[in-house]
Amino acid sequence: TACGEQRCLELHLDDSRQFSDRFERYYHEAMSFPALNILASSGSSPKRVLMLGGGDGGVATCVLEWDSIEHVTLLDIDADVAKLAQRHFPQVAKSFSDPRFVPLHVDAFKWVAEQSKAGAERFDLAIIDFTDMPLESDWSSEFFTAIRSLLTPRGLLVQNLADADARNTAKRLRSLLQLHQGVFHSTYAMTATIPDYMAEYSLALSSVAAVDPLSIDWSLWGKLDVGAVYYSPEVHQAMFATQPSILRMTEVQVEVVPGSALALREANFAGRMPDWSFEEELIHTQSGYSVFRSSFGYCDPALLEGDCRFIVAHLRRHLSTFSLLPDEAMTLPAMNMLGARGRKILVLGGGTGYVALLALQYPFVERVVVVDADKVMLELVKKYFPTLGQSLKDPRIEIVTAEPYDWLRGRMGDFDLIVNSIRHTPWTAAS
Repeated sequence: TACGEQRCLELHLDDSRQFSDRFERYYHEAMSFPALNILASSGSSPKRVLMLGGGDGGVATCVLEWDSIEHVTLLDIDADVAKLAQRHFPQVAKSFSDPRFVPLHVDAFKWVAEQSKAGAERFDLAIIDFTDMPLESDWSSEFFTAIRSLLTPRGLLVQNLADADARNTAKRLRSLLQLHQGVFHSTYAMTATIPDYMAEYSLALSSVAAVDPLSIDWSLWGKLDVGAVYYSPEVHQAMFATQPSILRMTEVQVEVVPGSALALREANFAGRMPDWSFEEELIHTQSGYSVFRSSFGYCDPALLEGDCRFIVAHLRRHLSTFSLLPDEAMTLPAMNMLGARGRKILVLGGGTGYVALLALQYPFVERVVVVDADKVMLELVKKYFPTLGQSLKDPRIEIVTAEPYDWLRGRMGDFDLIVNSIRHTPWTAAS
């Protein structure tokens, strides 16, 4: 499989990508390093770690890079995953050759319940790394209470949740975070940038006692000399800067620029909630493009016309609530950095009109050129998403229907910002 400009190996389970050998460290470090650093900085060096899932050994490999770790117990019912990882991904599965690592191929839910009743020895950290759509598993307050009973008085729990493009994410994410915050002292929503998933990935960190996840002694981290690929002080800070997408889904309100990480509380989930049922109605199909109307309650009614419409083109979503997030991430930071200097904007791709709409919110923007070869997408946006389509009619916008790379060749311009919003197009060598 192609990973950027290189070829790589990927592990797939039931047609679902788990990781690639190029980017696996991003996910595995995000699942382990922040929590381990929080524990070390709080004065309780992590020694014992319990893992549920993660049978490939990737997270365990990262955990065992910490000198203080004495024991890691892994619970994964699928022994074949361990065999595949050791055969095809030896760097990921290095943990299997570590004497501190004890993999058990058992039912994790039953094991936790039994050990909780038996009053087994406690763990400093528990990590839930289920590979099959974590939000769809059979979670309960009783299960998390049992997990908490297996943790030390300052113990932490980290759980993978979902990528931002997962279907029905909002309802299940909100429900799962409610279970966490109902059992633990504090629960923090985290996000990580994982190239393998092509979307921001959500995690949760919950603590038995009060903890400040941003109070880190980075001198301890420096002494470890861990060869981190993804994790750093800057990444740690960013992971706890709760993303707007999470806030919208959980109805949490915070300051525009939060001064600290936000712990989710019971009060955060109060208030009216939309209908979270998820049904789709096909309202248009044309040349590999389909427009659906959905009853899914999490959408921006101003942009997606109130009933959560979305476009699927060639089996991929091209216009939906979550597809708008990358456009914001590309456009808004750059526009804020440019300030009044951002007057002429070039958008490559961007036929949905959202990048242009974002740019036009800044009063000093004089001209936006949108270059997109997808005529069908432009037509569908204008017909079914009039709010976005209207932005394309603004006199400051010039629409060029052409292949962006062809249009760029030999062209000299004076743009203050170029936003590359081309999706699913292979990169070619610069010419």
